[in-house]
Amino acid sequence: MTTALLRAALPGRPVTAALLRVALPVALPTLALVAGALAIPQGSRALAQPNAPSAEAREAAVLSFVNVSNDPADDWIGTGIAESLASDLNRAGIAAARAEAADAPRAAETVLGAPDAVVETGRTLGAAWIVTGSYQRVGDRLRVTARVFDAVTAAVVDAVTVDGEFGALFDVQDEVAAEVREALAAVSRRAAAAPAAPAPPAA
Repeated sequence: MTTALLRAALPGRPVTAALLRVALPVALPTLALVAGALAIPQGSRALAQPNAPSAEAREAAVLSFVNVSNDPADDWIGTGIAESLASDLNRAGIAAARAEAADAPRAAETVLGAPDAVVETGRTLGAAWIVTGSYQRVGDRLRVTARVFDAVTAAVVDAVTVDGEFGALFDVQDEVAAEVREALAAVSRRAAAAPAAPAPPAA
């Protein structure tokens, strides 16, 4: 097989013993990689791809919430909401991970609900759900809006809006987390109750 590859790569040049001695150290690792790739069943290659969302784990990626109040002094709130939400979901048995903008280059577009950005972010983070949102502070009043996206279809699974006093920020965070947690649990229940897809016909 090595001789055939060398002939294809070097047409018109005789494959001598000297040439084989030089080429074998380079060719053998390449042949091993090719053989390994061919040994993987076709259906398994897609599963082996990095960053593919796992339908079984249904991991959620929680992005920082966006400040729409235009007051930079309130920017810290969005990170706090996301940290609290991810922690609450994990305590509830829903695998969730915080994701920073550096981890998801299209995070800003994802927050706005751009379908291709949602799907790309889900693939990049290896998540099946994307949880993000925005918040607005007016005086002592605070409004938090959270959205849960299906990272495969970019569909909005649920949207939550919670109003409260800024002084009761922790209570507002807890209410948002409870609503999102219930939304994800409901989706999981529906997925578990859905009939299994029929097996493909035998070839």
